[in-house]
Amino acid sequence: MDIKNLSYWYKRYTEIIIDLAVAAGFCDDIMISEKAFTSAFLEAQKDIKILSYRRKVKKGISHGKIAGIFSFRFIRWQIVYLPAGLLGNSLALKLNYIAGLAFGLKMLGINISTVPNHLISELEYIMMRRHINQELIGICFEMMLAKN
Repeated sequence: MDIKNLSYWYKRYTEIIIDLAVAAGFCDDIMISEKAFTSAFLEAQKDIKILSYRRKVKKGISHGKIAGIFSFRFIRWQIVYLPAGLLGNSLALKLNYIAGLAFGLKMLGINISTVPNHLISELEYIMMRRHINQELIGICFEMMLAKN
């Protein structure tokens, strides 16, 4: 998994946002902060280095854990900005969380539309309203990979 190619992953992230917004019936004037994306991306890379060092990993970290780290960082940074007209749209307000989740799944070759809705809803709720860390997201991703 190539986690160094920032421009490649930024393009994938913008594609995810566009796909999600079009599917939900809104796409007008959504803004994606390249600066926030880059900051989250670099922070995720740093987390991976720290995790490798802390655990003295010799063979690398699992792909699910790596994707979980990226998802976690992307949901913690405000990357997606909405126009005033969408601030009352509950789906639009979740876009940053759903995009972070979809991004991690995309890193693993899983399209979010293929994951059962009840799993997405549960992860989305936990990310938005409860506490979740990057390793727990990674474990969830590992289980999804094992199922595919």
